[in-house]
Amino acid sequence: MKYKNKYIKPKYLIFRFFILLCFFNINKTVLSEQIPLFKSLKYRKEDIEALPVFICNNKTDCPFYSSGCINVKPATETTKAINICNMSFICHGNLRCKAYESENHNIFHLDDGNAEIGIAFVNKYTYTKSGGENIENKTILQSCNNKLYKKGFCSTENCKNNDTMCYTGVCNNDVCIKKNSIKDYICRVNYNDINNMKIECKLSNQEPCISNEQCDSNICHPLNYCTSSKSIKPLKKIILKQRFKSGLTFLLYFITFLLVIFSIIQISTKYTSKNKDYKKI
Repeated sequence: MKYKNKYIKPKYLIFRFFILLCFFNINKTVLSEQIPLFKSLKYRKEDIEALPVFICNNKTDCPFYSSGCINVKPATETTKAINICNMSFICHGNLRCKAYESENHNIFHLDDGNAEIGIAFVNKYTYTKSGGENIENKTILQSCNNKLYKKGFCSTENCKNNDTMCYTGVCNNDVCIKKNSIKDYICRVNYNDINNMKIECKLSNQEPCISNEQCDSNICHPLNYCTSSKSIKPLKKIILKQRFKSGLTFLLYFITFLLVIFSIIQISTKYTSKNKDYKKI
């Protein structure tokens, strides 16, 4: 007796497995994105400001707290190019400073609506020691001004009600909050004057300010705090958007789970039916 499958068609199975493949490839891409790293230092703000600026040819010429060798003056017909060791730090009051491993991650993350969201950094020492496996030793370096947080102008990654996850040592409602009495500073090389390059420390985002010159971002918002954009907006719409994205991710997982279960049931039904047909022969 010739067996005919009435329960499942190969083209549907191929389509389902194609969806699963796309889903897992997307997840793999997201997980493989660059992880923001920091280095713990013994230096405090006054030590950082006293550090020399190093001329370099490549990264090996730079100290361990540098993020790399960058060009600050291109070569001309009469002069050589000038490269320096790039250095960026964040200092919270008199605590020991942290060095940013990547220049791309040393400010607040700006969401689609220009709202500021502090991101979590991973300790490079534990990350490297574990061969890139340990990404749990996280610290949220940038925190929110409490008043601006309450108005919806700032948030951070979830600090999970754990004060030690925040560089400021304050986690309130799962958001890292600044201490009013202690200021955060971003310190980096000022190379506007090539003949007088030095490390300068200026106020971090979310710190109160009066003028642009006080802020590392060079923007003092009309509400009198340092920010990366004067067009910053409240987070209400963004929070709703994030919740929608989270719901969509959950729905995608749920649909994938149902597809897997449904495929398993169909395959199981197929072989059960096939065994019954063979018994009838």
